[in-house]
Amino acid sequence: MADLRRRRRDAGRDGAGHRPERRAGTYATLYHDERGVCRIFPTTFDGTTWEMVRKDPDMHQRLVASVDSDRIVGHADTSENRGGSWRKDFDFVFERTPGFLGAAPQDQLDRVGE
Repeated sequence: MADLRRRRRDAGRDGAGHRPERRAGTYATLYHDERGVCRIFPTTFDGTTWEMVRKDPDMHQRLVASVDSDRIVGHADTSENRGGSWRKDFDFVFERTPGFLGAAPQDQLDRVGE
């Protein structure tokens, strides 16, 4: 229970315990995983560039991506020297699948469950 109270108290704070400033076009991305790790990434999106940067005293992390109407292409990096140099974690590509967000074409529906 004490851990939950600490998480609530610290919600919205960066790794150094400070609340990030809120500016137009800025957001917060919440991360958690099965290990119980919870992180907040200050995030910006200007319509074409998506960026998440976390500046923790132990490790800096960033994700940078280019966004268009049907595709997001980017990479994630880490730095163990406060952003002095970056090591690539991974690259990624998200592509919109035609028909996925709308009604699926009949041939796709026929294949469901095969």
